[in-house]
Amino acid sequence: MSGFDMELLADNLRAERVRARMSQKDVADAIGASPAAVQKWEAGESVPLIGSVYSLADLYGIGIDKLCGWNKAEQPAA
Repeated sequence: MSGFDMELLADNLRAERVRARMSQKDVADAIGASPAAVQKWEAGESVPLIGSVYSLADLYGIGIDKLCGWNKAEQPAA
């Protein structure tokens, strides 16, 4: 299994927020986080806790796999 790609998550978080036409504050308010936390997630300085990942995916109407950039077909066989 390949490692977690923090940069890809950050890029996806930013892209989905822009696609949703929301500010970082809008996202923070919607999921109960601080705008500073959202900024750090999008900059790749930190990652959201799993509960926030679920909330973000729900907010953007996508699966957590898409948000995190995980594709089972690209993973090596076990």
